[in-house]
Amino acid sequence: MEISFQTIALFSALAFTVSYFAINGTTSKNIDSKDKQIKITSNRAKLNIVIRGDAKIDKQRLIKLATQSTLAAIDIGSEYNPQVYKRWSREGQPKVTLKCPNEEEMNNLIKSANKNKVHVQCINDKATNKPILLAVGPDYEEKINAVTGHLKLF
Repeated sequence: MEISFQTIALFSALAFTVSYFAINGTTSKNIDSKDKQIKITSNRAKLNIVIRGDAKIDKQRLIKLATQSTLAAIDIGSEYNPQVYKRWSREGQPKVTLKCPNEEEMNNLIKSANKNKVHVQCINDKATNKPILLAVGPDYEEKINAVTGHLKLF
């Protein structure tokens, strides 16, 4: 029995399509929340790093803390939501750094992330034990934007 090149190509394309949708799912998902529904229209994922603007901290320590929060978010995110983590890794691990005006807004971001079921890694100041940096995600872009979409770039 001889198999033609066209048959092999057809079976390869079919196998790729089935495995792609088995790993990535569909392109439209609804995330339930008590207050509102976030409709996931794309499967793009990202990680936002939120830095408190009123915290007096030098640049070197800020970079160290941002790196620390990113690595912690990645470690926990890979267990928290492995499908989104794999997608985020394949897309080049996009990260955006944002500026939060004060501590009250930072606490509101944490509450909003918990309400929208988005993973948050919080780094507190050693002296005051108040949050100075957040890593939000990695998760779907729509969910991250629902939490941090109103903030400006750092």
